[in-house]
Parts: sequence; structure tokens; C-alpha cells
Amino acid sequence: MENDGIVGLSSAGESMNGGIVATTLCDFARFATALTPSWKSVAEAPLVDAIYFTQVLKAADLKDYKAGAQGQRMITNFGMESNPVGSS
Repeated sequence: MENDGIVGLSSAGESMNGGIVATTLCDFARFATALTPSWKSVAEAPLVDAIYFTQVLKAADLKDYKAGAQGQRMITNFGMESNPVGSS
């Protein structure tokens, strides 16, 4: 990140559910990208193990994903009609 950021913490000092982060739009995009398989575009080392992404995608039920409203929206908006990946 290039600017200051604020992370919401619980009274126990743990990050809040949903990862509440306040920063600039560019820094938020860098932070979010670092947590995806595209991490190489913003970081020198992965922050999330590649096995995690494999497990998340493997756990997706593509039949249910395609049938659901959000799955259809993602497929339509991101052009993944032939090969949707889903998520879990």
C-alpha cells in the first residue's frame, strides 16, 4: 500500500468480520488483488497459499452456481458462459 489504511478491529484486537478496511481506492485494489491468484501483479510473494484457491474452486457446486441469481449475474457480466469457476 502507498497510503495509510485503517482496519476495523474487535475489542479483542482481531480484524472485524468481512475485513473492514478504509484506504484509498488504488490501495484497496492492490490489497484485494494480493489475496487473489493475480497476486503477482502487486506483490513479490503470495499472501495466500495456492492450495487454498484450488480447494475453494473445487468446493464449488457449478450446477447450483449456474442456477443461482448471483452465479448467472457473474457469468453474464464476466463472460464465463463456457467455463464458469464458481466459488464456495
